[in-house]
Amino acid sequence: MVYFCATPLGNLGDITLRTLETLRSVDLIFAEDTRRSRILLNHYEIKKPLYRYDDHTEIEGSMLEQAMEEGKDMAIITDAGMPLISDPGYELIQYCLKKEIPFEVQPGPSAVLLALSNSGLPSHRFSFMGFLPRKKKERLELLEEIKERKETLIFYETPHRIEKALEDLHTVFGNRQAALLREMTKLYEEAIRLPLEDLITEIKERPRKGEMVLVVQGWSEEPMDLPLEEYLDEMLGKGYKTKEIATNISKTYGITGSEAYKLVLERKKQ
Repeated sequence: MVYFCATPLGNLGDITLRTLETLRSVDLIFAEDTRRSRILLNHYEIKKPLYRYDDHTEIEGSMLEQAMEEGKDMAIITDAGMPLISDPGYELIQYCLKKEIPFEVQPGPSAVLLALSNSGLPSHRFSFMGFLPRKKKERLELLEEIKERKETLIFYETPHRIEKALEDLHTVFGNRQAALLREMTKLYEEAIRLPLEDLITEIKERPRKGEMVLVVQGWSEEPMDLPLEEYLDEMLGKGYKTKEIATNISKTYGITGSEAYKLVLERKKQ
């Protein structure tokens, strides 16, 4: 049996009793980072053979495959949180389904759900988008694609990319309400709940470190808080083309395409 087990985000006390029982009973444990996982196992005095399994692991011909063929019980854990959610595990589950190897996914800590619950934003419908693309062009294309989704949107982000990500979100989404959840369950846990514009200012003035989850309000038909003229200036300053800006403000501010195009041309002359 292959067990997929969620592990604590930071506070070791968040592990479930079921997961502890599983980790103590299996023959082998495969972890994304054996050094980090060893801290958890040592804390609970669990002494089992520990091997590495990550997105670069080739299953065929590996010790992992051999153990499954021999019918050994094994646990799959990641650095923190639920396997498969922006973490390794998907290919292994596909392999298990293909080879008819029994597996079990156990519930436990999840940064996505914890961030959503802490954000103060609507939680009845949401979409998890994972990490935003590293390259600006690809990032903007994705944001343009999802900007009219009405459900709450959740992203993972890194400290060195968060400022650029927030700026692009503000450019495409406008000044929506957002929440940045940082170092959840850890000593320096922090929740910053601000509109995107204010959140950008906060991060620029006081850069943050640590693991981050960004939760952003979904699209609404209500007018944006940011005045149209200011939004036009911001889009022009970012180098967007006239047609792109016109299309954006037409949908965002509820005006006709021709009127939006005219407004952009007039603003460019000023």
